[in-house]
Amino acid sequence: ARWRGQQQRTQFLAQDAETAEFPAASFDYVWSIECTEHLFDKAAFFKKAASWLKPGGRVSICAWLAGDQVESEEDIQQVYDVCEGFFCPSLGSSADYQSWLTDAGLEMEQTLDWTDRVDRTWEICKSRIQKTGMPWLARMIDQDTAMFLDRFETILKAYRTGAMKYGCFIAHKPE
Repeated sequence: ARWRGQQQRTQFLAQDAETAEFPAASFDYVWSIECTEHLFDKAAFFKKAASWLKPGGRVSICAWLAGDQVESEEDIQQVYDVCEGFFCPSLGSSADYQSWLTDAGLEMEQTLDWTDRVDRTWEICKSRIQKTGMPWLARMIDQDTAMFLDRFETILKAYRTGAMKYGCFIAHKPE
């Protein structure tokens, strides 16, 4: 914002998305990256976010998703293990996100599948923690952290098998 001379018109907030309250039509843009996976009531969040937008305002969401065809026991287990390890109550599918956005009164502009763009991220993360010995240390200190680190391999496999996807959704509030 500063680089573009917009610091007076830009505000970044960090809050609990499930309890945050703002006046209606307060924002031009609501932007969430890898947050909604951690919400218990995703549909309620999208309704609130839609109410916060000014007419013509946009929402952009980047999220971990359940794959489109999660039917096999192995795929279901991978999604469950990712949710458990990364403290997510559930993962919605691309269709779920589109429904939540449109049910909130927003109009979809774009739905993007960026799965192939995030795959390498988890390879890098996995490599870095293995090189440092962090998994071994985490097991001695905290089981939740150990599980989190162990699940890097699981999320990588889930993306590669189609059990998970990574999506970006852009929608706007009608004028």
